[in-house]
Amino acid sequence: MRPTLIAVLAVLAVAAGAFAAGAGDSPTEYTAKGGSYFGVRPTSVGLPQVGSSGTVGAGELVKALRDYHDSGRYDRDLAAVDAAARSFLDARLSKWNSSLTPAIVLDIDETSLSNYAGLAATGFTQVGNVINPVSATGKAIQPTLSLYRYARQRKVAVFFVTGRPPELAGITALNLVNEGYTDGWNGLYTKPASAGTEAFKFSTRVAIWNRGYNIVLNVGDQESDLDGGYADRKFKLPNPFYFIAD
Repeated sequence: MRPTLIAVLAVLAVAAGAFAAGAGDSPTEYTAKGGSYFGVRPTSVGLPQVGSSGTVGAGELVKALRDYHDSGRYDRDLAAVDAAARSFLDARLSKWNSSLTPAIVLDIDETSLSNYAGLAATGFTQVGNVINPVSATGKAIQPTLSLYRYARQRKVAVFFVTGRPPELAGITALNLVNEGYTDGWNGLYTKPASAGTEAFKFSTRVAIWNRGYNIVLNVGDQESDLDGGYADRKFKLPNPFYFIAD
């Protein structure tokens, strides 16, 4: 075996061991195609890194995803990122000197509401991501709900910006209220079918700023939720269950 190949394999083995040991439990800043983000175990190009060691094929990923969720690591990673977002919000508010109104932007699926039940029931296929939204049965992601409640207590405006279609706006609002997002919000924006996810979310944040709001936090589970700026800081929640490219 060539020395170069041995060195590469050694590096990969160390990396796999680090993930298996739970390295990266604290949110850190990382750079990807769209910019810089704060998150735990950021998903890179290819299959998600969910703590598995060794070689994991696509057909075996379902077990890895279930293990990541059922072990409690997923909940801990969600809580770590949302806690970091709350700390940043608190720090910004303590020194607020802008004439704009402070605001946060939250994605919905796998950020504010969980579709895990539908995803797991269908083996993490795309259809599993539709079951909960159309039936208003998504479950609150508790760390995000806590962040939302804290923001409302501090008189911070809250905007939900989602890739869901306009036809689901009413049932989405009902699901949010039923799951505890009961303190109101300043806008619920749904994506037209003709728009790309990244372009829609970026243009919506621009519109929010133009209405007189300073977006302190932008929180989502996809980099396409966050790309393009118009937020003081971007926080990416873990989501190894599916990927939205644009």
